[in-house]
Amino acid sequence: MSSNLSSSNRPSPRVSALVPVYNGAAYLAEAVESAMSQTMADLEVIIIDDGSTDDSGAIADRLAAADSDRVKVIHQANGGLVAARNAGLAVARGEYVALLDADDAWYPHHLAEALAVLDNHPDVGLVHAEYEVMDAQSVSQGTPPGRWVVPHKSAWEAIFLWQDHVMQVTAVFRRSLVDEVGPFDPRFNRLGCEDRDMWLRIAACRELVFLPGVHARYRVHGANMSKQRDRMHQARLQLIDKHSQQGQGRTLRSKALAALSASNGYHARNRGEFPEAIRWYRDAIRHYPWSPRIWRAAVGALVGRR
Repeated sequence: MSSNLSSSNRPSPRVSALVPVYNGAAYLAEAVESAMSQTMADLEVIIIDDGSTDDSGAIADRLAAADSDRVKVIHQANGGLVAARNAGLAVARGEYVALLDADDAWYPHHLAEALAVLDNHPDVGLVHAEYEVMDAQSVSQGTPPGRWVVPHKSAWEAIFLWQDHVMQVTAVFRRSLVDEVGPFDPRFNRLGCEDRDMWLRIAACRELVFLPGVHARYRVHGANMSKQRDRMHQARLQLIDKHSQQGQGRTLRSKALAALSASNGYHARNRGEFPEAIRWYRDAIRHYPWSPRIWRAAVGALVGRR
């Protein structure tokens, strides 16, 4: 591992922005520019070059040379997203941590509005917001509907039951929480769900606040980890196992398994794969047969197949 990090007598920044990159040369500069253009300028940007074989490392070094006070680079052998984020956490000096993957971007108001909540509400551990989807050419695909729509339930329950999610590109949380709940779990490395696992651990001990405005742009393209359906399903099963060992998770395990299967059924139905959708809905009903919503979705899939 190598880096341009060095000890400094400068005051710690308010925010540490973690930017892991692996072969993301096409988008890295855009992501970092969105961080450097924040209206809240008291931040450090830590780029973690996770063993890239393209020009990502060289681009990261050029960005750091252009603003050495605020942009730092870690070069390491390829270890996966969890290893990269944890490497950034290990050196982050900010009071708060914000996540920015190398193919995404923030709107300029993102950090200022997040910190306005965190600074004034010490019981809040994490702030997140709506996001906009863009394609590989940075063309907007609109804002996904219905984000964070069950405020009457606990944030922990909503996340565990796949009813809501904290989008990582909008998440800003207290650095001190890493010492309390731990870094990103290496068990989810290269699987996915490492972010949802972190949100569950934070939600178990702190409040989460959702900001309704659009704060970031999330890029969807062929290389996105979320496209790997089988791997993601296994990661989600592992997540349920981890968080259902005790307490509320044990009580909600069957509902969580049903929700996972129903989610798979929903996406299969949207792809026009009706036999697969029916199989997933059947599995959801087996886990939790008392949900009218799942029954209605299963009937819809049957009708759609015809």
